[in-house]
Amino acid sequence: MIMKYLVVLFFILGNIRTAYASKCPEGHFLVRSHPRNAYIKTDGTAVSATQVKEQCRPYRTVKKSEPNFTIQTPKNWPNSREKFKAWTKEEEIIIRSILEKLPKSITNIGKITFLRSTEKSPNPSVNNSENQIIVIYDSVASHDLSRVISHELAHIYWDSLYLK
Repeated sequence: MIMKYLVVLFFILGNIRTAYASKCPEGHFLVRSHPRNAYIKTDGTAVSATQVKEQCRPYRTVKKSEPNFTIQTPKNWPNSREKFKAWTKEEEIIIRSILEKLPKSITNIGKITFLRSTEKSPNPSVNNSENQIIVIYDSVASHDLSRVISHELAHIYWDSLYLK
């Protein structure tokens, strides 16, 4: 009997939380009210302790994704002998389709350069966060491409929080 009430309670709380979390407009995320300790910013500015009010904040990157498929070796690429091959139209369509389905919080980062390496690698992909480059290797065939791209975009997004 108690288990039945707990299940109902979790169902109700889950629905309330989902409804609560979706009250921010697209391109924003909810920051719940919380206490903030005093600290010093990296530029030396002192920030006082306070109670942060609940608010919707925009994601830092809100530029619609612009995939660029190329064979040009990026400047300062660590492996200068690495060669890249052309993308097929089908591959480009697949990548664009994946980008459209992924959350905008990780795809709305503006220009993203995609390269298709001729090198053999056990890894399906690598990225250069600073230049928003994703390199795909042939070993991606044994992986879920959507997850691989999500993984690399998450690196780019995470690094964007600290590179700017």
